[in-house]
Amino acid sequence: MIVHHFPRPCPPAGWPNLVIHARGRGIEYAEHEAPLSIKCVFQGQEEHEVGGIRYVVDEDSYLLLNHGQRYSSRVSWEQETETFSVFFERDFTEQALRSWLDTPDRLLEDPQAGSMLSVDFVESLYPRDPALSQHLLEIRQESDAGIADGPWLDELLHALLGHLLNRHADLLRRIEALPAVRRATRIEQYRRLRRARDFIDANLAGELRLAEIARIACLSPYHLLRLFKGAFGQTPHQYATHRRLRRARELVVNSDLSISEICYHVGYESLGSFSYRFKRQFGASPRQLRSRHSAT
Repeated sequence: MIVHHFPRPCPPAGWPNLVIHARGRGIEYAEHEAPLSIKCVFQGQEEHEVGGIRYVVDEDSYLLLNHGQRYSSRVSWEQETETFSVFFERDFTEQALRSWLDTPDRLLEDPQAGSMLSVDFVESLYPRDPALSQHLLEIRQESDAGIADGPWLDELLHALLGHLLNRHADLLRRIEALPAVRRATRIEQYRRLRRARDFIDANLAGELRLAEIARIACLSPYHLLRLFKGAFGQTPHQYATHRRLRRARELVVNSDLSISEICYHVGYESLGSFSYRFKRQFGASPRQLRSRHSAT
């Protein structure tokens, strides 16, 4: 089912496959429980709080939550946000997972694959890769055409879930590369690194100090630096710079905030430094980029 409004109240437990594709400002939901779900936006930002951890979802990311997780969510008044959330019905998830695992080739590659029938995703923000974005766009196109249900939706959601499972398998392989002897230790290391990265994403407007990020991850600063670079290919500072500039570009193109306001909104104190880094990243100053998009 696809709905084009923010439901009030939240659908009860046991809801079917559901896509919420809606626009709005100032929307809040108190803590509630939901099935396996993926939280995305096509414009703006949506905040979610899970177990005291704040996640900020924007156009470049998505949040993945497991079945039965409790969380609250909020869309601010600052900017109209186009949200796109997919909720997977539990029986559908189990059937899709079984069909994904039961192919002879996959079972030959991994004889222990059947143990994944109780897959526990790493709950975190993830970057939107091209394949996942394509799955989302296909569902969005049908949604924009006014189609609310049908066999096509189950097919698209099955493909989307398969992609999430493939990424989960890739993630497990990356976890195995972490420098710890015990597998349980490697998994815990990765969860702490994701906690550090999610903290950076949620606090782009503030001053991000390495000691504070390390404290959130329950790691020493040196340990965090070494593991973070190994897991994500960037240091925490490099990652924060990348995310700040991506967020700034989205605000330059899609908001009415002044360039100075955007500069401070993404954590820069110097407009000159911000403009220099922005131009080096995108090949145009914030004002030049805004003018180009205003003219189209």
